[in-house]
Amino acid sequence: MESLYRIASALGTTPQALFGAERPDHAARVVRADDQGTPSIDTAGESLRRLLLPGNTPFHVVELRGLATEFLDAWTHEGFEALYVVTGPVEVEIDGTITALATGDFMSYPAHLPHRYRSSVGGDAHLVLIETQLHAPQQGAHSAEDSTAS
Repeated sequence: MESLYRIASALGTTPQALFGAERPDHAARVVRADDQGTPSIDTAGESLRRLLLPGNTPFHVVELRGLATEFLDAWTHEGFEALYVVTGPVEVEIDGTITALATGDFMSYPAHLPHRYRSSVGGDAHLVLIETQLHAPQQGAHSAEDSTAS
């Protein structure tokens, strides 16, 4: 995963954008829960990442099944991210501030800030990550500072 991240960064994109071809704006995309053809990245010891909406799209949607129990290296890239916790608990570190999230919690943040996640439930953690390469609007955007650490 780290190598894929470095390659994507060198190309000025994200790992998710490297998977999936361009598709017309009018094309619908359905991904079934048991779809074996969905592009996935299996990061040993961390998570299975199903790329639900990859490629040349305005945003990417990634399902993370399982998280490392300890923080791994932080990520930084252009754009904005949002996390929805399907099954927690999850801890998210954004620019040195750790926020505890429970099942059903949501968090968003500018992706240029160093960010990483972990979960005490390891392989049972389940998240949905939405990311864009676009910058977040200055007004009305929620960031790590807007969250309260538990």
